Amino acid sequence: PAASAPKTIDFSEGEKQWENVSPNYINPKGSTPIRNYPGFGSVYYKNTTGKNDIINAKVARDNDYIYFFAKCSNVIVDKDNDNCMVLFIDTDRSKKTGWEGYDYRIAGKELQKCTGGFNWEKAASVKKSIEGDFVQIAIKKSDLNLGESFDIEFKWSDNMQEADAMDFYVNGCCAPIGRFNYRYKV
Repeated sequence: PAASAPKTIDFSEGEKQWENVSPNYINPKGSTPIRNYPGFGSVYYKNTTGKNDIINAKVARDNDYIYFFAKCSNVIVDKDNDNCMVLFIDTDRSKKTGWEGYDYRIAGKELQKCTGGFNWEKAASVKKSIEGDFVQIAIKKSDLNLGESFDIEFKWSDNMQEADAMDFYVNGCCAPIGRFNYRYKV
Protein backbone atom coordinates (compact mmCIF):
# COMPACT_ATOMS: atom_id res chain seq x y z
CA PRO A 1 0.00 0.00 0.00
CA ALA A 2 1.03 3.59 -0.61
CA ALA A 3 2.63 5.52 2.23
CA SER A 4 0.49 8.21 3.83
CA ALA A 5 1.46 11.88 3.59
CA PRO A 6 4.51 13.11 5.52
CA LYS A 7 3.88 13.59 9.23
CA THR A 8 6.05 14.70 12.13
CA ILE A 9 5.68 12.41 15.14
CA ASP A 10 5.82 13.99 18.59
CA PHE A 11 6.52 11.25 21.15
CA SER A 12 4.69 13.19 23.85
CA GLU A 13 1.40 12.77 21.95
CA GLY A 14 1.49 8.98 22.32
CA GLU A 15 -0.13 6.33 20.16
CA LYS A 16 -3.15 8.32 18.94
CA GLN A 17 -1.09 10.30 16.40
CA TRP A 18 -0.32 7.06 14.54
CA GLU A 19 -4.01 6.31 13.78
CA ASN A 20 -4.00 7.87 10.27
CA VAL A 21 -0.51 6.68 9.30
CA SER A 22 -0.46 3.99 6.63
CA PRO A 23 0.25 1.35 5.71
CA ASN A 24 -0.55 -0.63 8.83
CA TYR A 25 1.68 -3.71 8.82
CA ILE A 26 -0.13 -6.55 10.61
CA ASN A 27 1.50 -9.44 12.46
CA PRO A 28 -0.59 -12.33 13.87
CA LYS A 29 -1.36 -12.11 17.56
CA GLY A 30 -0.14 -15.04 19.64
CA SER A 31 3.10 -15.70 17.78
CA THR A 32 5.20 -15.85 20.98
CA PRO A 33 3.84 -18.83 22.88
CA ILE A 34 5.93 -20.41 25.61
CA ARG A 35 6.88 -23.86 24.34
CA ASN A 36 6.84 -26.54 27.00
CA TYR A 37 5.80 -29.85 25.43
CA PRO A 38 7.02 -33.42 25.24
CA GLY A 39 8.26 -34.56 21.85
CA PHE A 40 8.84 -38.04 20.52
CA GLY A 41 10.60 -40.46 22.86
CA SER A 42 12.80 -38.65 25.35
CA VAL A 43 12.81 -35.35 23.44
CA TYR A 44 11.28 -32.40 25.29
CA TYR A 45 10.70 -28.97 23.75
CA LYS A 46 11.06 -25.98 26.04
CA ASN A 47 11.49 -22.34 24.95
CA THR A 48 10.60 -19.39 27.16
CA THR A 49 12.15 -16.61 25.02
CA GLY A 50 8.79 -15.24 23.82
CA LYS A 51 8.33 -12.00 25.75
CA ASN A 52 6.69 -9.29 23.62
CA ASP A 53 4.09 -10.30 21.03
CA ILE A 54 4.41 -7.76 18.17
CA ILE A 55 1.03 -7.27 16.47
CA ASN A 56 1.49 -4.31 14.14
CA ALA A 57 3.96 -1.75 12.83
CA LYS A 58 3.88 1.61 11.05
CA VAL A 59 6.34 4.05 9.48
CA ALA A 60 6.06 7.82 9.09
CA ARG A 61 8.44 10.48 7.81
CA ASP A 62 8.92 14.20 7.51
CA ASN A 63 11.68 16.28 5.90
CA ASP A 64 14.33 15.31 8.45
CA TYR A 65 13.25 12.11 10.21
CA ILE A 66 11.87 8.65 9.62
CA TYR A 67 9.71 7.31 12.46
CA PHE A 68 8.97 3.69 13.32
CA PHE A 69 6.16 2.36 15.51
CA ALA A 70 5.44 -1.14 16.80
CA LYS A 71 2.59 -2.30 19.01
CA CYS A 72 2.54 -5.43 21.15
CA SER A 73 -0.45 -7.39 22.47
CA ASN A 74 0.52 -6.57 26.09
CA VAL A 75 2.72 -4.15 28.02
CA ILE A 76 6.30 -4.42 26.78
CA VAL A 77 8.54 -6.18 29.29
CA ASP A 78 12.32 -6.43 29.68
CA LYS A 79 12.71 -2.88 28.27
CA ASP A 80 16.32 -2.49 29.45
CA ASN A 81 17.52 -5.57 27.57
CA ASP A 82 19.42 -4.66 24.35
CA ASN A 83 17.49 -7.46 22.60
CA CYS A 84 14.16 -5.80 23.45
CA MET A 85 12.32 -4.49 20.40
CA VAL A 86 15.26 -4.33 17.99
CA LEU A 87 14.61 -2.85 14.55
CA PHE A 88 16.56 -4.11 11.52
CA ILE A 89 16.64 -1.85 8.43
CA ASP A 90 17.71 -2.67 4.87
CA THR A 91 18.24 0.73 3.24
CA ASP A 92 19.44 -0.46 -0.19
CA ARG A 93 17.21 -3.54 -0.54
CA SER A 94 20.26 -5.64 -1.42
CA LYS A 95 20.93 -8.96 0.30
CA LYS A 96 24.59 -8.56 -0.71
CA THR A 97 25.18 -5.81 1.87
CA GLY A 98 24.90 -5.83 5.65
CA TRP A 99 23.90 -8.81 7.76
CA GLU A 100 21.30 -10.82 5.81
CA GLY A 101 20.70 -7.56 3.89
CA TYR A 102 20.18 -5.42 7.00
CA ASP A 103 22.48 -2.40 6.79
CA TYR A 104 21.42 -0.96 10.16
CA ARG A 105 19.76 -1.93 13.38
CA ILE A 106 18.40 -0.03 16.35
CA ALA A 107 19.44 -1.69 19.61
CA GLY A 108 18.66 0.29 22.73
CA LYS A 109 18.93 3.94 21.69
CA GLU A 110 21.70 3.40 19.15
CA LEU A 111 21.60 3.31 15.39
CA GLN A 112 24.21 0.69 14.56
CA LYS A 113 25.71 0.11 11.12
CA CYS A 114 26.68 -3.39 10.02
CA THR A 115 30.43 -3.80 9.55
CA GLY A 116 30.19 -7.33 8.13
CA GLY A 117 28.58 -10.50 9.44
CA PHE A 118 26.67 -9.93 12.68
CA ASN A 119 29.04 -7.13 13.72
CA TRP A 120 27.68 -3.65 14.42
CA GLU A 121 29.18 -0.27 15.31
CA LYS A 122 27.44 2.81 16.60
CA ALA A 123 26.54 5.22 13.81
CA ALA A 124 24.34 7.65 15.76
CA SER A 125 22.00 8.02 18.69
CA VAL A 126 18.25 7.80 18.10
CA LYS A 127 15.20 8.80 20.04
CA LYS A 128 13.39 5.69 21.30
CA SER A 129 10.41 5.54 23.60
CA ILE A 130 8.69 2.47 25.02
CA GLU A 131 5.36 3.28 26.66
CA GLY A 132 2.97 0.57 27.75
CA ASP A 133 2.39 -1.73 24.78
CA PHE A 134 4.10 0.31 22.03
CA VAL A 135 7.51 1.60 20.96
CA GLN A 136 8.39 4.65 18.85
CA ILE A 137 11.73 5.43 17.20
CA ALA A 138 12.89 8.60 15.43
CA ILE A 139 15.98 8.42 13.20
CA LYS A 140 17.51 11.27 11.22
CA LYS A 141 17.10 10.38 7.55
CA SER A 142 20.62 11.69 6.93
CA ASP A 143 21.99 9.08 9.37
CA LEU A 144 20.51 6.39 7.10
CA ASN A 145 21.55 8.20 3.89
CA LEU A 146 17.90 8.54 2.89
CA GLY A 147 16.65 11.36 0.69
CA GLU A 148 13.15 12.57 -0.04
CA SER A 149 12.35 9.39 -1.99
CA PHE A 150 13.45 5.98 -0.74
CA ASP A 151 12.56 2.29 -0.73
CA ILE A 152 13.49 0.30 2.37
CA GLU A 153 12.73 -3.00 4.08
CA PHE A 154 12.53 -3.48 7.83
CA LYS A 155 11.89 -6.10 10.49
CA TRP A 156 11.12 -5.89 14.21
CA SER A 157 12.74 -8.50 16.44
CA ASP A 158 12.28 -9.07 20.15
CA ASN A 159 14.55 -11.22 22.32
CA MET A 160 16.68 -12.71 19.55
CA GLN A 161 19.12 -15.25 21.03
CA GLU A 162 21.54 -16.15 18.22
CA ALA A 163 23.34 -14.25 15.45
CA ASP A 164 21.56 -16.39 12.86
CA ALA A 165 18.57 -15.44 10.72
CA MET A 166 17.03 -18.84 11.47
CA ASP A 167 16.65 -17.56 15.05
CA PHE A 168 13.70 -15.49 13.74
CA TYR A 169 11.79 -18.81 13.52
CA VAL A 170 12.73 -20.13 16.94
CA ASN A 171 13.20 -17.48 19.62
CA GLY A 172 11.35 -14.41 20.83
CA CYS A 173 9.07 -12.67 18.34
CA CYS A 174 9.63 -10.97 15.04
CA ALA A 175 7.43 -9.03 12.66
CA PRO A 176 6.97 -10.11 10.02
CA ILE A 177 7.51 -13.78 10.70
CA GLY A 178 10.66 -15.67 9.73
CA ARG A 179 12.84 -14.27 6.96
CA PHE A 180 10.17 -11.93 5.57
CA ASN A 181 10.45 -8.12 5.72
CA TYR A 182 8.04 -5.23 5.55
CA ARG A 183 8.61 -2.78 2.70
CA TYR A 184 8.14 1.00 2.90
CA LYS A 185 8.42 3.02 -0.30
CA VAL A 186 8.15 6.78 -0.74
